Amino acid sequence: MPIPRPEIEAVRDAIRCGEYARAQTLWGHCVESLARAIQAGHLTAAELAEAGELVAWANNVVKCERARLLDGLNRMHVAGEYDSPDATATASRLVEASF
Repeated sequence: MPIPRPEIEAVRDAIRCGEYARAQTLWGHCVESLARAIQAGHLTAAELAEAGELVAWANNVVKCERARLLDGLNRMHVAGEYDSPDATATASRLVEASF
């Protein structure tokens, strides 16, 4: 039984909307479909490739969103340092990201 294309698109849509909890739930359904297809011997190379493309795309999107959020957090920290009563304090990075 192949992964229904609407399931893949639903995961993409949830990620695009920033609904990561919903995306994770939907991805769980996709994984179950993959497992059933593997066990039944019906998983095609195209279906496996489509699932792989979803994972690669989602990985990039989530990393970009994480970097954007960390940048915003760092900006708030710096702004807080300049807004503090001790204006001579040097702002330091609150969060550092590595990929």
